[in-house]
Amino acid sequence: MNDQNQEYNEEMENEVPKGNVSENEVSEDNIFEDAELDEEKTERPAFNFEEYEAQCEKIRQENEVLLEEFAKSMSGLSRKTVNQHISNVNFYLNDYLLYEDAQSFREGVYSLDDYLGYFFIKKCMWSTPGTIKSTAASIKKFYKLMLDQKRIEKTDYEFLCEDINDNMEQWQEDCAQYNDPSAESPFWYF
Repeated sequence: MNDQNQEYNEEMENEVPKGNVSENEVSEDNIFEDAELDEEKTERPAFNFEEYEAQCEKIRQENEVLLEEFAKSMSGLSRKTVNQHISNVNFYLNDYLLYEDAQSFREGVYSLDDYLGYFFIKKCMWSTPGTIKSTAASIKKFYKLMLDQKRIEKTDYEFLCEDINDNMEQWQEDCAQYNDPSAESPFWYF
């Protein structure tokens, strides 16, 4: 048996190329070296909480001015209605958009689906199909003012309106299902 093993080992040595491994060939050493190089290339800068907080504070100050302008633009509505619109938009701008990253109201145009279709339903205990609709109306009204003041582009506003029109029914259905303790969560996959 020893002679057979020795013959087999000699045959295998003859078949395995010796020397450097070409770029197309894989060896354990190559795999680990490549992984280390990839880690070096994709290394992200460290998160700076103070910088994030400073950005958020700057955005909050800008949002305060925008919310005051928004309130003034609704002078013909009842105080209760104005307060509800302000509350809805304030939560979106100063809580949701600053939740994971410091996003301005301009970036918020493209975040509504995640907000009303997931975050609002799961994180806001007051979410109902009705509050989704009223919150969307408040946000749409706010962004209409931003369009009128030329703070956003017409294409941004059109995107927001289309997002609301295309998704409202689904958002409301998901909210009703999520709020029903006997129904399966529409977010079971998260």
